[in-house]
Amino acid sequence: MVETTIIVERLAQAIGVDEDEVVLKGVGALIRSELRKVYAESMEIKQRYGVESADEMDESYRRGVLAEEHSWRDYFRLCHLEERREVLEELLSESWRRVK
Repeated sequence: MVETTIIVERLAQAIGVDEDEVVLKGVGALIRSELRKVYAESMEIKQRYGVESADEMDESYRRGVLAEEHSWRDYFRLCHLEERREVLEELLSESWRRVK
């Protein structure tokens, strides 16, 4: 952790900002990177089944439009990705409120 602290201190001095701002902006960049991955994987699943969300996929199961046999893993993965997206978006929102 000491090395990280030194890097943050040196970067803050080099670019003339507060150390907390360096950390929060770095955290924000990491969150945005993870969100891009979540969006990409979610989009791939949604396009595969022609749905806009896990809820819509669930409704397709209920109506008998989509067979669960070969798609249930993707359904649960999409549910997980949507939950992860919500958490990441909230964290990103929190990090921006603190930078301002």
